Amino acid sequence: PACLDSTMSHTHHHEAHHVNKGHHIMLKSFPCKIVDVKTSKTGKDGHAKCNITCIDVITQRKYNEVHPGHIVLAAFDLDKKEYDVTNIEDGNCHCLDEDGEEIAFPMEEDNKVHNDLKKAVEEAEAAGGDKFYVVTVVSAPVEKAKGEFELKSVIMEFKEGKD
Repeated sequence: PACLDSTMSHTHHHEAHHVNKGHHIMLKSFPCKIVDVKTSKTGKDGHAKCNITCIDVITQRKYNEVHPGHIVLAAFDLDKKEYDVTNIEDGNCHCLDEDGEEIAFPMEEDNKVHNDLKKAVEEAEAAGGDKFYVVTVVSAPVEKAKGEFELKSVIMEFKEGKD
């Protein structure tokens, strides 16, 4: 839904006519980054229309919606962190956070970044294990049931770590 749902604790209010390129909003119930906003002049109904184009921060799919400028949308703050990879096993990428705690992120078989990371880690281990990798993980709200949202974390990219 376009309007803010009170169960979305990971979001905050943002009126459509105040959103800008680079903001993060829920569009079609997906966590998106705005790539373009066009606002029309007020029409017969007295409201400006906002044509919002976004890219889903999790799947990279493009979405577009048109809203009256006064409508309240759900905005969110994208959480982006880096973690050191310790190993990959049982379909999970095991990492260490800044406190030294282990966190596991699920790896998807049809995800190119995840497959490339798995291959790089396997090659590094086969070569003696002197390389290590750092992953960039984004966390954003996703709809798990109608009107119910939870935070989802996904590995978006990786790079070779430096000592």
